[in-house]
Formats: sequence, structure tokens, C-alpha cells
Amino acid sequence: MLYATDVMPLSKHLLNTLDSCVNQAVAKIFNICNKDSINEIRVMCDLPDVSVMVKRRRMKFMNNMLDSEHLVA
Repeated sequence: MLYATDVMPLSKHLLNTLDSCVNQAVAKIFNICNKDSINEIRVMCDLPDVSVMVKRRRMKFMNNMLDSEHLVA
């Protein structure tokens, strides 16, 4: 679901839409509909907001690029 998000610009609307998809998946997997329960499960399963996941992916991507042997000086 987050493929290529480390290099693509994402609007807040799109991030919210992706976050809603995660919430719907959690609700269906655990057969719940209460928003507080969904949030609690996301915390327990280490599923932060999509914006946080994207930031982590971007940092990892940039670190990999900086550590790469293919850098041209």
C-alpha cells in the first residue's frame, strides 16, 4: 500500500484516505467498529498514522541513498 510513497509527494487528503483504509482493514480483521478500539489496536500492533509510516520510509530511503556506494562526489 505504501509502495513508492518514499519518493512521491502526497497531499494531506491522500494521507487521510490511506489512513482510513488502514482503519477499515483493522476494523474488519478484528470485527470491531469503535474508533477508540481501532486506535488502541493500531497502537498495540505498531500501526501508526500513514503519515508517520511515510516519514519513516522517506528517512530510510534517504539514509540508504546517502550510504550508497554509487554517490558521485
